[in-house]
Amino acid sequence: MIFDPNVSFSQDVRDVYLEGPQLTAVEQRITTSTRPTALTKTRYWDIIRTGSMDEVQYANERLMEHAVGVINTMFYDSSGGARFTIKDMHDRWKVLKVYAREGVDGIKELKSVSVTSKTSSSSSSSGSGNTIPFMGRLRDERDEFLPQAFLVNGDTLELQKQHMSSSGNAPTFVVPSHAFDNRDNAEHALKWLVSTLDDPYSKYLTREELEAELKVKDDGFLGLGAIVEVPLKIPDQEQTPLLMKKSLLLSNTRVANLPRVTAIVPDSPAERSGIVVGDRIAAIGSDKFIGLGREEISKRLAIYKGAENYVGYPELTVAKPVIASLGGAFDRLSANANVDDLSMPIVNGVDRVLGYKLSRVRLPTTSVQPFSLADKMNLVVFPSTARNVDEQKSGEMRIAPPSSAAATVTETKQILSGGDSIVHWVLLTPETSIFEKYSSDSLSSDKKIGYIRLTRFSRLATIGYTKAVEELEKAGAQSYIIDVRNNYGGVIQESMLTASTLLRDVNAVLCYTLNSRGGFTPHDVEEYILDEKFPGYFLSNEPKSLTLDQVKRDGQWVPPSSYASIHEQRMSKNYRRPTMNIASFNQYQHQANYDPDRIVDEVKRMKSQKKLVILMNEGTASAAEVFVSSLRDNGRTIALIGTKTYGKGLIQHTFPMPDGGGLRLTVAEYLTPALQHVTKIGGAQYSHGQFIGGGVRPDIYCPSTQGIPKNVGADLCVGLAVDALEDASATEIKIAMNMD
Repeated sequence: MIFDPNVSFSQDVRDVYLEGPQLTAVEQRITTSTRPTALTKTRYWDIIRTGSMDEVQYANERLMEHAVGVINTMFYDSSGGARFTIKDMHDRWKVLKVYAREGVDGIKELKSVSVTSKTSSSSSSSGSGNTIPFMGRLRDERDEFLPQAFLVNGDTLELQKQHMSSSGNAPTFVVPSHAFDNRDNAEHALKWLVSTLDDPYSKYLTREELEAELKVKDDGFLGLGAIVEVPLKIPDQEQTPLLMKKSLLLSNTRVANLPRVTAIVPDSPAERSGIVVGDRIAAIGSDKFIGLGREEISKRLAIYKGAENYVGYPELTVAKPVIASLGGAFDRLSANANVDDLSMPIVNGVDRVLGYKLSRVRLPTTSVQPFSLADKMNLVVFPSTARNVDEQKSGEMRIAPPSSAAATVTETKQILSGGDSIVHWVLLTPETSIFEKYSSDSLSSDKKIGYIRLTRFSRLATIGYTKAVEELEKAGAQSYIIDVRNNYGGVIQESMLTASTLLRDVNAVLCYTLNSRGGFTPHDVEEYILDEKFPGYFLSNEPKSLTLDQVKRDGQWVPPSSYASIHEQRMSKNYRRPTMNIASFNQYQHQANYDPDRIVDEVKRMKSQKKLVILMNEGTASAAEVFVSSLRDNGRTIALIGTKTYGKGLIQHTFPMPDGGGLRLTVAEYLTPALQHVTKIGGAQYSHGQFIGGGVRPDIYCPSTQGIPKNVGADLCVGLAVDALEDASATEIKIAMNMD
């Protein structure tokens, strides 16, 4: 798949391609020398330190050859083949290998076959002297497909990637030269080769970078708890909407180079101040980033990594996106959202970034304000004289502005809480939440709500979650709020194990996974009930061992086939179609209109299960999205409250390399139980300034831009969750009365 050097491409454009397994004279010289075949970590570094040039070249070649084999075997292309084919990767490696040893002259020695294209005459008649020799079938003028090409430009070899649009010149990428000569060149070439996958989550990590990952702290950028990265690529420029041309908003193009917040550490100063995923850092104090290039910003940003480099109260200028939800039931600007409209349901539409609004914040670093559990809560209450006669009879008190400051009384309430920075919990009662209505029987059991915050999914998180449930059950919690805001994910198996503790149906599907080998595998609750770490069936009035006993009665579990159709899987495993898109407050409101017989069973089942609301936001990603969607699609949640999740449904695995480094690749994608993509096809979260990255949408909108307070009882989104739980209880009572 390379061009013939004897052909003048300015006069005669031809199709060219590499022949199959046949070796050229150049490749025979590379591969026929007698060298040992095994390349271990010790052997590799001995060669790099003390070997001859020929041995060093061989070791680096074998290292990269190992990486190419892993990529071609395990890499999952979420674009469905638009960005990656095995043949393209094979050709890149073949050309890179020859170019590294023989340079441009070696490239010209490659055996090639030239086939005259049907359109060669028309191409030559155009008079263009810069025609690029395409490797593969020549593009038809009516076809958007542009095959992969390599272009010799003097002593430089350039790659023109596949599938570029014909509207404009396709960009070229310089192929690294002398890739095998030394360690630095090999490292650079290997990183370049992996970058051609065009997957933001796939990368080659040296052994030093792997060790640094293990030592990395959670304090993030400036020690504020925000993970900030400079964009790798600049998105296509977009015209500023006419609506915003005369506004004070920064255009999407203006902020394209600015560092972007990619994750927020839970319970950090950044989270308290309302910084969210998708915000941009425009300045640090007087150090401004607007107008600078990516390389310059990267250099400046390196100075501010970690809390040890900045102690005190940094002042940031943050560019926050102004988003309009278009194409749905209503349009909303998130930056100007009205609190009265937060309970409105969100329907699918396009989220368009209209521009960015600057705001300044000054906040402490994690060294000044480390994580600690809240065991007390200060509430501003009003004296009993504020009650009118009707409110005293009803046992409720309405909070109204006092006539003077002296009329207020600040009370400190002790709260029941526990846990650590990974998982912590609080028991919410009418006395410890400003959103609960005061009643004459404020300690009644039906008013106790268990709040659990999961900051990640891991083995320790599962243990902490189990302890939290046990403590809250002892305290008498009758309904629950699980908070996964800014939960960046973690171990996907642990997230599914946690979700399986909340589902009664052992055949309920938690998610489906797609891999590079064509596998399509359902993962059900039963798979995790049989795990020795399974803690039991939680948040129900039924026995903890209920689901495990059912699995034992059903007999031996048979893993589902990865290559059976959905129909076959449902027939063999008794999988039921999930409840897609639960109603905003209660899952059986819509079902009652369609299946009167089933609603009786549903109400009985729901009465035994304690009501559950989930909080999420832009920082909820990956394994956390698996957790959310598995419960939502199986009808276990009353409502999802927050903002649309990050939209990362891709699964990565780090493969060990012979040099001690790691090759991190996207190896699979998961679909929700309702067979929905979480990641937008193509993997991009942004396109032309629009959020298109998929994600899970909430039932009730509640942004995190106002900050997530340390005191759970003062959290606006927790207040909306309490309202949703109360509305669900009222609906359940009405349905029960209709059934009677």
